[in-house]
Amino acid sequence: MTPRNLFDGCSYFFLSIKTFEKLGLNILKNCKIKMIAVLVLLMVGLVSTNTVCPDGTECQDKNTCCLTKTGYACCQYPSAMCCPDMAHCCPQGYQCDQESLLCVNKALPWYKIPHSRQISTEGEEKKSLVTPVNSDNPSVAVVHCDNVYTCPDGTTCCRTPYGQWSCCPYAVGQCCFDGIHCCPFGYHCDSTSTHCLRGALRFPASQQIAAMQSNTIQDSCC
Repeated sequence: MTPRNLFDGCSYFFLSIKTFEKLGLNILKNCKIKMIAVLVLLMVGLVSTNTVCPDGTECQDKNTCCLTKTGYACCQYPSAMCCPDMAHCCPQGYQCDQESLLCVNKALPWYKIPHSRQISTEGEEKKSLVTPVNSDNPSVAVVHCDNVYTCPDGTTCCRTPYGQWSCCPYAVGQCCFDGIHCCPFGYHCDSTSTHCLRGALRFPASQQIAAMQSNTIQDSCC
């Protein structure tokens, strides 16, 4: 073997290394571009997971927008059935029974769960948390949480995680430990405070709503 052949072999060897390095750099560049694109898509997905209602207000992800008398509200079930009273809703596969206020399973009519009260959209919910609702109309029946805060008739007073009053949309409802959800009478909250249980029955717990603040302080004397 001549020295020329040795150098030729080395040149081929070095050429292949350089080519591999270039290919490797191109692969790394392509991988970086793809990773950046994936991260951008993930960030967009995390930011825009809310459900946007026709009026521009938003509900949480996998919630359903329901038309109300004043705009739109959120049902906590995906692809839910909005009840005709424009205040309650039922899970997909159920129909609203306005007389019993229950959700009736279409496939199993004997399987019934309580109506779920619709909750405010995120824009309206922020307003209600910042400014408590005033209730000074004596003709309106309310539930007194204390001498300042009240809840609408047919609801139950609960405490939020911050010790403030809130309202469970059920009469004699079960306030969950998280201070955010509650269950109807006869049901209990699960360990995550997100579902209501009674025997084999299980359905999502309802979110509490802001309590109303009265400008007229009740006299606690005698």
